[in-house]
Amino acid sequence: MILSNVGPNWPRLSYDVAIYGGGPAGISLALALSGAGLRIGLFEAGGLDPQTVGPDHPYRGENLGRPYDLASTRLRYLGGTSNHWGGWCRPLDALDFSIRPHIPLSGWPLGREALNPYLEAALEVCEVPSGGLGLAAFEHDFGYQGFIHHAHPALQVKNFLFSPPTRFGMRYRQDLEDAKDIECFLDATLVRLTTTEGAVDQASLMSSDGVRLQVSADFHVLAMGAVENARTLLHSEIANSSDFVGRCFSDHLGRTVGKALLRFENRYFQHAVRNGDRQVRALPHLSLTKQTLQEFELPNLGIVMPRISSMSLNVYGQGVKRQLDSLLQSNTQYCWVTARIENTPNPDSRITLTNESDGYGVPRVALNWRVNAFDVESLRRLCAVLGPLVGQAGGRMNIDYQVAEGAHPPGSHQAHQMGTTRMSAEADSGVVNADLRCHDLANLYVAGSSVFPTFGFANPTLTIVALSLRLAEHLRRLAGVADA
Repeated sequence: MILSNVGPNWPRLSYDVAIYGGGPAGISLALALSGAGLRIGLFEAGGLDPQTVGPDHPYRGENLGRPYDLASTRLRYLGGTSNHWGGWCRPLDALDFSIRPHIPLSGWPLGREALNPYLEAALEVCEVPSGGLGLAAFEHDFGYQGFIHHAHPALQVKNFLFSPPTRFGMRYRQDLEDAKDIECFLDATLVRLTTTEGAVDQASLMSSDGVRLQVSADFHVLAMGAVENARTLLHSEIANSSDFVGRCFSDHLGRTVGKALLRFENRYFQHAVRNGDRQVRALPHLSLTKQTLQEFELPNLGIVMPRISSMSLNVYGQGVKRQLDSLLQSNTQYCWVTARIENTPNPDSRITLTNESDGYGVPRVALNWRVNAFDVESLRRLCAVLGPLVGQAGGRMNIDYQVAEGAHPPGSHQAHQMGTTRMSAEADSGVVNADLRCHDLANLYVAGSSVFPTFGFANPTLTIVALSLRLAEHLRRLAGVADA
């Protein structure tokens, strides 16, 4: 059931599992736990509709590093950031889970194979058509004969598929209302967690009109996004013996690095493809093989090459336009080259608390987003590698990517906030273990992309949902209802 807000009739509540955050992670987890005889509490800080982001909004904060809008990149209502999600879906590659010597802090405490069953289920939760191929669709060559990745062994294709996109708050609202074992509270902001003898004993919440609520549970799960998960742990002064809470904040950056002339088929842009009689919406990315990435010590990456029309070059004069018209008539395609390259973990890229509090008494955050020098150099190295590869394959590429000394690397962030409560095998190098339980506390778990140790270049939503489904199975097992 969904309760419109926190009222005075519920000063204290008790659950088997209490989940804080009503986005893709929290909703997926709650519904996956439902039907097993557990009492589940789901607490969403917002309501059913978007809020006005005024100067006093709880998500307002300070920027100490690379410019970043802390408020507009997050949404505080049921469904969370799925409400402005573009539907892009791709799982992290097996490479992303591995230890890579050229990337410090790389390596997850679980492999991609451990997530595969949950990724298959996440495709259904996220309503992603795969043409009947399942996970294989992300590497499938959908009849791309004559593409550049066929022309050189160092190149390969990596597909993105698309959710409608699924707005979790709307799509799964009825399921939440129908579930008799889920109580979903709106306007319930988590203020602080308190602990006793190595476990969370109580969560304190507050509504926008000042009503306070105390929640106890066998298991507590933070699912509020990378910024709020870290903010809560820092304010509660818990789960941080490693000093990694708030550290390694990252987001994906998309950067146009040049233009290409291609004398073969190019569909490295979003379009409809077919598998038999099934149509799939896909966005193929040109990428490099695992061996090539390792040889040149590059992070993971993908490249899209949308066509440049002759009309878009009118600003360059009629001479350039005539040349381009001639090229296009000779079946040569002129394209932008836009790279989506993995940013690497940086412990100095972090979230901390300020001395200013919001209306709930929670300190506001300060974000110091830093991009490693390795990432800037990796993009330069990619451009140096890619140009000759495209040339050997029969194309031409003009790279004009430059970064002034001391400047922030160019590119637009994607609102994919990750890394602030990183997963690790050892307690001294992260916040949660492979089961997403905080190393320091027996009953506190964290869901969402804040647990990602490394980030790949894929949008995080599909992996977020898969990790939540895996966590649901783990909690069921601990509660003795695994076979329910």
